[in-house]
Amino acid sequence: MMIHAYKWSKRHVTPVYQVRALKSLFIFLLEQPSQLKYIEWPSFQSTLKTASLTLILMAILIVALASVDSALCYLLALFLRKSP
Repeated sequence: MMIHAYKWSKRHVTPVYQVRALKSLFIFLLEQPSQLKYIEWPSFQSTLKTASLTLILMAILIVALASVDSALCYLLALFLRKSP
């Protein structure tokens, strides 16, 4: 017995559902500009601090990963030289 995965086709989507979905999307998009006033935007100083911290942490992570990679490459080369 072979089990087939259910395939979604366009014939399962009724035109009424499509119209309702488009109407809901349209209403959602119309409401979005009024929602922007409720957002608390960060200050420039806060954004600058966050970006600086992110860049510093990424630099530290790059150095740490490069160090581990270098050490593993050295150990691998040492191991391969000693094998018969």
